[in-house]
Amino acid sequence: MKYSLTKELSFFADSQATNKESLSCLNHMVTDALECIPDCLKYMQQLQTPEVFRFCAITQIMAIATLAELYNNSQVFSGVVKIRKGLAILLINDTRTQEGLHKWFNKFAGQIRDSIPLSDPNAKRTREICTKILALTQAKA
Repeated sequence: MKYSLTKELSFFADSQATNKESLSCLNHMVTDALECIPDCLKYMQQLQTPEVFRFCAITQIMAIATLAELYNNSQVFSGVVKIRKGLAILLINDTRTQEGLHKWFNKFAGQIRDSIPLSDPNAKRTREICTKILALTQAKA
């Protein structure tokens, strides 16, 4: 348990857990997930059937929207964190094309990059993957 001061998972549920360690752990997990995005985008480019593309795109866009909502958000440890219903509807309606997909990946990667705390132990790694996602999606956004 890299971030648990007690080396126990229950450390993160304990109200005595410091925000710094808990947020560092959360941000590390989000960064790990972000590193899958270049492969995800490559896969999405292979989908030629519009219905199949849309079926896959909606879940992927919801995933990065959720990652952006979770990143560096201490509310994760005290309640439920979800994307707003209005945003979910907008995302569903706007994921019909590669351009729509790339627009939202670009937006959420930028949102995450802009909220990286300098004190985060994974700040450099998170910034690098967000910059890569932004570069991959900028031309089509």
